[in-house]
Amino acid sequence: MRRSFFLILLLPILILSGCRSAAPSAPKEAFCAVIEGTRGELAFSAEISVLPDGERTIRYTAPDALAGLTATATADGIRVLQGELCRRAESAAGLFLPLDLLTAPAELASTQTKNGETVLSYMDGTEILLNADGTPRAVIRPDIMFIVSDFRKTE
Repeated sequence: MRRSFFLILLLPILILSGCRSAAPSAPKEAFCAVIEGTRGELAFSAEISVLPDGERTIRYTAPDALAGLTATATADGIRVLQGELCRRAESAAGLFLPLDLLTAPAELASTQTKNGETVLSYMDGTEILLNADGTPRAVIRPDIMFIVSDFRKTE
C-alpha cells in the first residue's frame, strides 16, 4: 500500500519532468569551440570539446602559465595533463568552469531576445548569448566572461 501511494505521488513529478519547452538551451550535444575570456584579473583562452560519449576536454592556450594545460573528464574520472606530467584528479572544477557554464548551467530562469540575440538567463546568474543560428556567442557571469568562436557541432 505504501509503495502504491508513493508511486501515485511520484507520477506527476515524473510526467512534468518529461515535459520540455521548445525554448533554446545550452549545448547538450557533441561540439568543439574556441573561447577567450577573463576570470577576475586573469585573461585566458582555451579549446573545448564534448564528444558523443560524454568525454569533456578543455585545453588552455593562454596565458603562458596555463598554456598546454589539458583537463579531460570521462566516465573513468578526470585526467590533468601539463607537459609530460599526467595526473588523475578527484576534482578539477576550477579548470572545467568555462565548459561547465556552457554545457550544464543552473536551472533556466528566463529567455529573452535582445538586439537580435537570444539571451538565456540562469538561476545562478549565468547568461548565455546565442547567435541567430542558436550557437553560443558568449557566456557572462559576475566572476567570469568569455566569447565563443569557431563553434562546431561534431559527431
